[in-house]
Amino acid sequence: KASYEAGIVANMMGAMAQGICEKYMKHLVSEYYKPDNSIQQKDFENILRTHSLNRLMKFLKENMNLEFSKSTQTYMRMIDGFYFSTRYPGDDSIEIDRDDVEMCNEAVKMCRKEIMEFEKLQNIIAEVLNIEPDEITMETTFVEDLGADSLDIFQIIMGIEEEFDIEIPTEVAEQIVSVSDAIEQIKNALN
Repeated sequence: KASYEAGIVANMMGAMAQGICEKYMKHLVSEYYKPDNSIQQKDFENILRTHSLNRLMKFLKENMNLEFSKSTQTYMRMIDGFYFSTRYPGDDSIEIDRDDVEMCNEAVKMCRKEIMEFEKLQNIIAEVLNIEPDEITMETTFVEDLGADSLDIFQIIMGIEEEFDIEIPTEVAEQIVSVSDAIEQIKNALN
């Protein structure tokens, strides 16, 4: 931060931003993705070796039903590749400028915010239902998978409203049956 404030801009700043977003997404994969067979296990191992933010976002969407907002996806796509430009400079490398560093900073903030929303939601659900957070994935349904009753779901909705300082209308709350539904409503209310 001090270098940036002093007017120093370097390609490493872009690579670091990409690395931070990469680590956030790999954290979700390593903590919450549970491979069911050898093919999924191989995919799991491969995705943890990639440096591509696009591949990580695609994996999260296709395998964990976790999709970043369109704006977060756009920012992360813009900074995807800074790692490679820094690590392997050449004719196709780019020189990062102050605007690029600002974009990188925004991408990291947005990625972190959305991942923290998921983990906050997990903690709310775990507390209400007295279960471990790692039992909760994006695909988890409240009634079928977790055995929640209507009072549990009401407490989860109340916890969401309090934690995120939002209001979820009753007719919308009645449509929330899974963690991904709840995340979608949180995103809608915050945007």
